Amino acid sequence: MGTPGASVLKFETLALLAVRRSGKLDEEKVKHLVKLFRPDREGNLTLLDFAKSVDSVYKELRLLRASVESSSRVSVQNL
Repeated sequence: MGTPGASVLKFETLALLAVRRSGKLDEEKVKHLVKLFRPDREGNLTLLDFAKSVDSVYKELRLLRASVESSSRVSVQNL
């Protein structure tokens, strides 16, 4: 929102998610965000790359949910 019309998202915008209530940056969270979104060397992230990252997390969560549901069905059947 700070750069209307821009074709890229600055990673520093996403890094705000890692700021603690005390105002200090949680470096561990920043590392996780970098690993998840993979910005380029300048710290930019295209809309397509952002969407791909969000999509991969969504797919992992769906797989986890299906695995948990499947294992709970197996556990109930064994009772």
